[in-house]
Amino acid sequence: EIQGNSAAMSSLKKAFTRLNKCLPRLSRRAADVAIGEGRVTVDGRRGQFGERVSFKNVVRLDGEVQEWQRLEKAKASGDLLLRYVKYWKPPGEECTGDPLRTKAERLFTVGRLDKDTSGLLLLTNDGRVNNAVLRPKTRQTKRYVVTLDSNPSEADLRAMAKGVDVVISEPPNPFLFRKGPRRVVRTLPCRIDRLGAQTLAFEIHEGRNRHVRRVCEARGLTVLDLHRTHFAGLSLAGLRRAGDWIELDRPELAILRQAIATYSKRTTQQEKNTSS
Repeated sequence: EIQGNSAAMSSLKKAFTRLNKCLPRLSRRAADVAIGEGRVTVDGRRGQFGERVSFKNVVRLDGEVQEWQRLEKAKASGDLLLRYVKYWKPPGEECTGDPLRTKAERLFTVGRLDKDTSGLLLLTNDGRVNNAVLRPKTRQTKRYVVTLDSNPSEADLRAMAKGVDVVISEPPNPFLFRKGPRRVVRTLPCRIDRLGAQTLAFEIHEGRNRHVRRVCEARGLTVLDLHRTHFAGLSLAGLRRAGDWIELDRPELAILRQAIATYSKRTTQQEKNTSS
């Protein structure tokens, strides 16, 4: 009887999905923040932390219906078609939702570029990609071309490449309903090449919000234009202009799958070390 009850409970849990998994374009942490801020509703009422919903429930984020049911069903049946797309984001476009506005399956951006930044974005419906390329320990390279308001000195370049102090805001605590504290951190060393009098190329391994802009501001430099050309082994190759997008080709897919496999192997090893 106990085994029967256990099986029934397991079956019941599978019929429901945690609310923070019903927001395809957000990470679990970002989803918890959105729920805490009251931006998520379930059938018209405010969603709650830890709440589970069924396929019959209508989940909205900022008033927009979330199409999560079909994705969860496809994952369970193994019928989900995984897509990986490169997109040339134009300046002035927000990284919210699916910029391609796909109908068949909802794609989400892997990481973000701020509104005024242009360049390479990766879009997918494969939830494994975020951790594989965004976690700090993966040290994935990002390359940006920066146009400044003035000519930086060699001392500026050496200082920025070595690391500078910048002020950042910690992520908000969704359980306390308050903004995260501000603190000073030193940026990691990076590579900087001079392309012109006021044009530089940054190669960084960090992903802090407005990272390159803050590094330049620390030396009294203002960024006039910021453009990402490379990310996680991928480039803008195959894209001709802002707004263009293209599916990843086989070599690019191999790079991404290797990143996923490497992260999965590292995570499995860490779990073994923790349990032993």
